[in-house]
Amino acid sequence: MTTLHLIKKSQFNTNVFSLCAALLSKDDAIVLLDDGVYNTKHPEFAAVVSALGENVKDNVFVIEHHFVARGLTNLQAQISAIPMTKLVDLSLAHDKTVTW
Repeated sequence: MTTLHLIKKSQFNTNVFSLCAALLSKDDAIVLLDDGVYNTKHPEFAAVVSALGENVKDNVFVIEHHFVARGLTNLQAQISAIPMTKLVDLSLAHDKTVTW
């Protein structure tokens, strides 16, 4: 069973990213949106991305206009920036969705 994790909060303010990381399996996907895009700059994010292994590019996403709207730049190469419309496709491709 695959899970799509929607992370809307920053690890700099809460511990939701740590909680999500504890439940993450290799077939799961993460989408960072709203203030969750700040997690790309958090030290713990690198550990989670490396734990996902080879399929990181297919499993870790950031909503592009949320990233840009917060003045963030230099998205790591292994993270895919996607439009909001792609979120629907990801939701349908996973068995369940959890919002953090």
